[in-house]
Amino acid sequence: MTVPSVKVTLDKEYELRFEQDDVIACEDEMKMGYVFFFRVERLNGILVPTVLSLRLLRTLVHHGLKLRDNRGDFIYALPQSAEGQKMAGDLIQQFKQAGGHDIDLWEKCRLAFADWFATPKEGEVPRQEPMSEAKNAPGAG
Repeated sequence: MTVPSVKVTLDKEYELRFEQDDVIACEDEMKMGYVFFFRVERLNGILVPTVLSLRLLRTLVHHGLKLRDNRGDFIYALPQSAEGQKMAGDLIQQFKQAGGHDIDLWEKCRLAFADWFATPKEGEVPRQEPMSEAKNAPGAG
């Protein structure tokens, strides 16, 4: 599977890219599944994220921010440690102080995450498999 990358400029140009281990690290830190990172709801006719916080953005930037090495391979731009988390927060703060907006960074992360989930078309309700009554009956097992 080819994982997409999305260019983003913070203090310099990087690429956002989420490999399987990055997705799991984000889920562990956020204590929720990745499908909740990019949920939206309609508010006064505008689609807005249901979760948008410094903690979410810092987690996504920390694990998704990449550079390319001399061979063209992706490497982490930040150490995958508590120090790297702090550095991610500092980059976001600098980005915002320079006039950047949380929603713009969130949208870049959403684009980079695109291959991890199917995006339903606007107005489409995600399908759920029907459950048989036997599975829901008391004592069924």
